[in-house]
Amino acid sequence: ACLACGAGSYAASEASTVCTDCPPGYSASSTGASSCAACYSGYYSGTGEASCTKCGSGYYSSASATVCTSCPVGRSSSTGASDCNDCAAGSYAGIAGSSSCTSCGAGKHQNATGQAKCRDCRSGRAQSNIGQSECDACEQGQYTVETGETSCLRCSTNMGEGYWSGEGATMCDRAAEGWFMSSDGVPQICPDGATCKEAEGTTPESIFVKKRYYRFSSSATE
Repeated sequence: ACLACGAGSYAASEASTVCTDCPPGYSASSTGASSCAACYSGYYSGTGEASCTKCGSGYYSSASATVCTSCPVGRSSSTGASDCNDCAAGSYAGIAGSSSCTSCGAGKHQNATGQAKCRDCRSGRAQSNIGQSECDACEQGQYTVETGETSCLRCSTNMGEGYWSGEGATMCDRAAEGWFMSSDGVPQICPDGATCKEAEGTTPESIFVKKRYYRFSSSATE
């Protein structure tokens, strides 16, 4: 009688008297096979396997693989993957073998793909949402001192009335409209006969004097 090899093995020829196990990376699903088939990408096998096994999520393989390889940090995969995918901007994978990427938390961002971590918003910027590729600059009249903030602070609330700032500020070093910044860095109400605008009323020297008024010097506040 002809030799009938079991699944996972094969007979090299019709004259073979022994069956040979399929090598790692190959399989034979039926009995009486004359050869073994290579595992597809995303699968693997050991010696004498009747079928190839699908790689789990967070792993991948090429054809004829004997093992699956874990995705590196910054990348992830679903089951049966032939390669891993870079994490999108606004997300990250901090460990090898990740099945999915994690969104950056509030106060953080990541503008590049395939990253292992997110970055804190720098001073003068903030981010209240998760999964963002960048942080938002604080608006005029607001600021942040620390990094990783989820919202900006309001100058008038945290520093006092009359304080102001430019966009993306880390401090309130300007005077609000109707105020000017004194030499000691404290905002003062604009004096009679003058106009103190945001951009013009920062210091006594930049106060705009109205018609029919004058000052004795450029630093005078009356």
